[in-house]
Amino acid sequence: MSQEKWGTIWDHLEDFRRTLLSSLFVIGIGFFAILAFYQPLFEFLTRQQIQLDQPALVKRTIQREIVENHTQEPLLFALPADARLVESSSKRKIFDGKGLLIEPGESLIYEIATTTPLLIMGPIEGIALVMKTAFWLSLTLTAPLWGWLWFRFISPGLHKGERALVLPFFFLSVFFLSAGFVFAYYITLPIANQYLSAFNHSLGQNAWTLTHYINYVLLLCFGHAVAAELTLILFMLVHLRVLSPAWLINKRRVMVVFAFILGAVLTPPDVLTQLFLALPLIAVYELAICYAKYLERAHLRRT
Repeated sequence: MSQEKWGTIWDHLEDFRRTLLSSLFVIGIGFFAILAFYQPLFEFLTRQQIQLDQPALVKRTIQREIVENHTQEPLLFALPADARLVESSSKRKIFDGKGLLIEPGESLIYEIATTTPLLIMGPIEGIALVMKTAFWLSLTLTAPLWGWLWFRFISPGLHKGERALVLPFFFLSVFFLSAGFVFAYYITLPIANQYLSAFNHSLGQNAWTLTHYINYVLLLCFGHAVAAELTLILFMLVHLRVLSPAWLINKRRVMVVFAFILGAVLTPPDVLTQLFLALPLIAVYELAICYAKYLERAHLRRT
């Protein structure tokens, strides 16, 4: 092999190394940025968790808490929202509408409804979950940046027409991935939570752990995002006339089976969430058939 060819190969390997390191750097920056804001992130991810009780006959757990003043000075205590004062040895003085004034040696008791917490079952479970969630979210959220780096790496080997298609596909890919996440979080997740909570309640007491719930939410969201991306790829192939209407119609039954298999793989193992993924995929496939027929008729009119 000539020296020139060896030089070209080493140049490509050097470009590959720089692209790989740049991608890892971008993902690392995203990872540490997410770690800095993990608390509001986890509040967002767990916001759709419902009260784990019967949906028709609501039962609320009430706990009593006692507050005692062991100092030598009066202290102001702000009663929590939705709390009810049960007993007080003080005169219950309201201080500027901000709370109750508790004199030295006095106490009060109040009741408040509790929500079912997401349990943490081990000392390192919380930090391990935060690290894992930050990594996968960083990998996903920084995809436009490291995807652009890899596009720059492979673009010299693409034809002009192929490069022209990559940019629209790139922006549409970001849009479809985001749409999949939004659909999962705001539509599938609340309904699935209600269904699973009611189903579990008929068998025993719901006691969901934080790790299982976050894994379940991420699996649901990533599954819908992947399904949305497959939808984009399908329509791109139809638009480029790689797939014909006849081929799509011939493979309809296979696609229905594939949609349910994909729903079983990309969602938690329950029928409802599988249907929420499989049925939209089937509907999208039917729309792709209609679009393919439209393109075929338009092509025949032009010819």
